[in-house]
Amino acid sequence: MEMEMEKRRKEKRLKGRKEERCEEEGDGRWKDTFYDIFNFLLCLVSYTSWFLDAFKYAMATHMDVLNLSICGPDYLDLPFVEKVWELIANTIIMVSAIGNDKPLYGTLNNPSDQSDVIGVGGIDYNDLIASFSSHGISTWEMPHGLESFEILKRNRPRVSIFPSILDYTDHPYSWSISRQPHYAGAMLVMFNATILNGMGLIGYSEGQAIWHPNNDVENLLSIYFSYSKIIWPWTGYLVLHMQIKDEGTQFLGLIKGNVMVNIFSSPPPGEKGQRRTSTCVLQLKLKVVPTLPRAKRIFWDQYDSIKYPPGYIPRDSLEVRNGIFDWHGDHLHAKFHVMFNMLRDSVYNVETLVSPLTCVDARQYGTLLMVDLKDEYFVQDIEKLRDDILNVGLGLVVFAEWYNVDTMVKMRFYDDNTKRW
Repeated sequence: MEMEMEKRRKEKRLKGRKEERCEEEGDGRWKDTFYDIFNFLLCLVSYTSWFLDAFKYAMATHMDVLNLSICGPDYLDLPFVEKVWELIANTIIMVSAIGNDKPLYGTLNNPSDQSDVIGVGGIDYNDLIASFSSHGISTWEMPHGLESFEILKRNRPRVSIFPSILDYTDHPYSWSISRQPHYAGAMLVMFNATILNGMGLIGYSEGQAIWHPNNDVENLLSIYFSYSKIIWPWTGYLVLHMQIKDEGTQFLGLIKGNVMVNIFSSPPPGEKGQRRTSTCVLQLKLKVVPTLPRAKRIFWDQYDSIKYPPGYIPRDSLEVRNGIFDWHGDHLHAKFHVMFNMLRDSVYNVETLVSPLTCVDARQYGTLLMVDLKDEYFVQDIEKLRDDILNVGLGLVVFAEWYNVDTMVKMRFYDDNTKRW
C-alpha cells in the first residue's frame, strides 16, 4: 500500500496538476491568486493532444494568463495554432518562450512567433539581446514576406498598423529590406505589415486598400495588395507586392506615398451604439536607382528550398543527435545573412526567386545561386537552366552538402505523433 501511494506521489510530481493559493505577501506572487502548474516528463517528447486538453482546461476555468514555457518549430501544427487563436479570442493572455538558439538567425519558435502571443526572450546586463536568445525573422513567412509587430502601445480603440512607416532607405528593425535599392526589372518585392485592431475582437476590412502617391513620379511604382478580409482575433495582415515599372529604367530618386485601409468592428458586448470605424495608414518610402548591369545582378533560388516543416528534412550535419531536423531556414535573411551582407558589401544586388526557374528571364542576371537546396527540379526547369548557361551566358554557383539515398533510408524513424515511420 505504501509503495502504491509513493508511486502516485511521484506521478503527481511529474505529470500532475498543482493548485496553490498564495496567502503570503512580499514573496513575488500576487495575493489571492490561484496557480495551475503542469509538470511534464523529463524526456523531450510532447503531443499536440496534451496541449489541446490543457488549453481547453484553461478556457473552462477562465484563466487570465497562460504561461507556456515550451515551444517548437512546427508552426504547421494547425490544431495547435488554431487553439492558440481560440485562447486569445477568449481573452486569455498567452506568454511563451521564444527559444535559446542564438546566434543563429530565423530561430523563433512557435507559438511565441505568433502576433497574438507575448514571446519571452533574454537580455544581458547591457539590456541587449542575450547571447543565447533566439532572434531574426519568423521562418514560417518564407518565402512570402517579412516582419511582424514589435510593440503594441496603449491607445484608444482604433486600428493601427505595424510598422506605420516603411522606409526602405533606413529601416533598422528590418535591415534586409533597406540594404539594397529598387530598380526596374527586379523581381517582385513583398512586405507583410501587421494590422492591430484595438476596436474589437473581430474586425472587417471595408473596400479596397488604396495607394496614394505624393506626386506623379510615384506612379512609377506598380503596387497591389492582399490583406485580411476578416481580422480575428485582434490582428490581421496587409501584404504589399511592389515592382518598379519599365518606364523607371533610368530613374534615380525617392518614391513616397501612403497605403490606406479602412476597418470596422461591431460594438463590444455590453456596449450600445454604432459600429466603430478606423483607417490605418502605412507611410511608404522607396529608394530607386537606374537598372543595374547584368554582371551586378544575382538571383537566389528560394523556391526549391525545403525545411522542416513541412518536410522531414535532416540537418546538414549528421553528427547532430538532439534536434535532427533542418528548421532554421536556408534563406538570405536567416541562416545565410552573412553571405547576403558580404554580397551587398561587394555592390551586388541579390534578388530572391520564389517561382520556378521557367519564370525567370536569365538575360537580366549574371549569376544564379543554388545554396543547400533540398527539392527536386522539374524536367522543364533543368532544360531551361541548361539553355540559360550554354546559350544565354548565365553563371551558376552551387553550394551543396550530401545526397545519398541509402543514408536517407537508414535515417527513418518512428513518429510518435502520427504513429508512422
